[in-house]
Amino acid sequence: MAMPYSDTDYGIPTVSPKDLGVVVAAIIEGGKKFRGKSIALVSENQTDAERLDIWSKRTSVKAEFKQVTNSEYQARLEAAGFPRAIAASTTELTAMVGEGGNYLETEGILKARDIINPDYHWTTFREYVEGEDWTSIL
Repeated sequence: MAMPYSDTDYGIPTVSPKDLGVVVAAIIEGGKKFRGKSIALVSENQTDAERLDIWSKRTSVKAEFKQVTNSEYQARLEAAGFPRAIAASTTELTAMVGEGGNYLETEGILKARDIINPDYHWTTFREYVEGEDWTSIL
């Protein structure tokens, strides 16, 4: 895993795509209540090292974190087919993770967990990884 920031010792917000529907339903049911609001979907916060460990154990593939420069990261995105402007913006946004802090759960942003049924079980990263078939990319 190559990112334009150093491996962090704080958790990075994650969410499973499987949890999107319950949040969208709550937004639709809320009608005008959520119009113009920003809502953060976060199931848990984990470091890159924690996520790589979970994925490696599930796939039996050794994975390591490597810090690269912004230029290297952007070049990789462009090589993968990203238009230059999108690659530059994505690099800038991704590098911001290394500055620390939880940008998704700050004042003025609603937490998705606060607008859905409190008994809802969010899919953990471990559950997501264990439930996916990774053979097509291995």
